[in-house]
Amino acid sequence: MTRLARSLDGLRPSYDVVVVGSGYGGGVAASRLARAGKRVAVLERGREFVTGEFPGRFPELREQLRLAVETENFELAAELRDRLRVLE
Repeated sequence: MTRLARSLDGLRPSYDVVVVGSGYGGGVAASRLARAGKRVAVLERGREFVTGEFPGRFPELREQLRLAVETENFELAAELRDRLRVLE
């Protein structure tokens, strides 16, 4: 399957729309805008997965997860981290 991601060298000088994040909302918005004829750039921090590459088991998936907890409750953050370990 063909990858959609391009290197930063391939960026155009301008776009009609820049979508930040390729999650469900960003992906749908980018798709609809592109189909409407807009020049769309999607910025994504994570790596691209093509069909067949996405982890199929939790231990493999865990390596791809980012856990961001905005809390001053360090016990809660530790509990979430420990629960991820248990699911291995």
